[in-house]
This record gives sequence, C-alpha cells and structure tokens, in this order.
Amino acid sequence: MKFPYEPAHINHKAGGKITLITGIGHALDKPQDGRSRDYWYFRGNVNWRDGTKSVNTEIAPPAVCYSDAAGKPAVDLLMAALNDYLLANGEWCREGWYAARKVKRAA
Repeated sequence: MKFPYEPAHINHKAGGKITLITGIGHALDKPQDGRSRDYWYFRGNVNWRDGTKSVNTEIAPPAVCYSDAAGKPAVDLLMAALNDYLLANGEWCREGWYAARKVKRAA
C-alpha cells in the first residue's frame, strides 16, 4: 500500500470521518509503573462530527471502522498494511507486539 492514502467511506469510532492516512507509526509508551509498552497507529487526518479537524494525528487501529459495505475493502486494505508493517518491524511476545529490537529471548 502506498501512502498517503485517501480512503472513502472510512470513519473513526469516536465520531468522525477519516479523510487521509499518511502512514503507520510506532511509539513506546512508558506509564508511571515503569513498564514500557510499544504501540502502533495510523497517522492521518480526521474531520470530526462537531466540525473540528485533527491533522496528522494518531489513529488507533481499533478506532478505524466503516459505516457501509463500500468501506470494508478500504479498512481491509489498511489492516493488511498494518499487518505487513508489524511483520517487518515488530515481533509478537506473549502480551502483544513489540519493536523487534526490544524483544528478549528466553535461553
């Protein structure tokens, strides 16, 4: 999949229309308990129902949805691109996906 991608019929579950996906991103969250957690997201633009816009914002994959059958192929395409990104840049390790360089292997 090539980015930027202008999807048709794709919504944000919080009440907006996703108008542009510019790529897939990765971040490391370090909560107060000190346990870091990798997470992945789409980066793009959202037009919210209240008229505001978010530009170049993080969009969590579970927030991407479609309201009619015409949007399903676009969501499937985005999730396939995320899967390809994870396979190339991450590794599954019990609790979830981690950046490949951070996974420690048991002896």
